[in-house]
Amino acid sequence: LMKNEIKKAKFFCEKSKMITLADDTGLFVKSLNGEPGLHTRRWHAGSDYDRCVKLLERLKNKKREAYYEWAVAAYNPSNKKVFTYECTANGFISDTFNGEGGFGYDQIFKLALMDKHYAELTLQELIQISGRGRGPKELIFNTNFLRES
Repeated sequence: LMKNEIKKAKFFCEKSKMITLADDTGLFVKSLNGEPGLHTRRWHAGSDYDRCVKLLERLKNKKREAYYEWAVAAYNPSNKKVFTYECTANGFISDTFNGEGGFGYDQIFKLALMDKHYAELTLQELIQISGRGRGPKELIFNTNFLRES
């Protein structure tokens, strides 16, 4: 999927000599050919609010289907194994800013599964939906990753 999360996990693992977990997240808007994608912070200069406004401008008269995609990687220095986990959350870009939580595009991304903006989710809901919540749980139950060679 993204592969940047693997590079980050290996890099920081080499520095720390400890099992290291890293992630990468992107917001992909179908009608914009996947923009902003992996470069959500670099896609447009300014604050998170500025990027949201720019995205809304770009979506005038366009379909608003979008999805968050997460990739989580962990690297084990003792056996050189890499664990990866990927997941998505489907939704659309809303015209309204809702919620106090989150960052980036969370206040304008509305989930398909719930009648909530991503920034409105509780911590428990975030743990259930996001790769940052689900990935570490999958890692814990992956005994091959933790087992010595």
